[in-house]
Amino acid sequence: MPYINVNLSAKLTDEQKSTLAGAVAHAVTVFSGKPRPEFSMIDIEDGKSLFFCGEPLKNGAYVSVGLHGQFDLSEKDAYTAAVTEVLREQLGIQDTAIYLTISEFPTWGVLGKQQTGRE
Repeated sequence: MPYINVNLSAKLTDEQKSTLAGAVAHAVTVFSGKPRPEFSMIDIEDGKSLFFCGEPLKNGAYVSVGLHGQFDLSEKDAYTAAVTEVLREQLGIQDTAIYLTISEFPTWGVLGKQQTGRE
């Protein structure tokens, strides 16, 4: 289950949030072993005060992704490109105002215990 936290300077409607959540979740299909986007947990935080180089980002985004397992750089690049495209197309955010990090974890807690492997 990926955890995807999307921080946006823009304020969104509930409909925009739902559409965005579906799109960033669907993008996880680029990762091997993560073919089911419905198991993604999406956290959208809008109306944030984002700054870059001391200046406010009027229409910017920071996306933080947590994944169970390790993945190839090509998969991470594909996910970054897909999310960047979604944010550009849906919210008009310029590529230069979109930042994304991916953290990989060898274990992941669910059902009251830590799980190992990528299953």
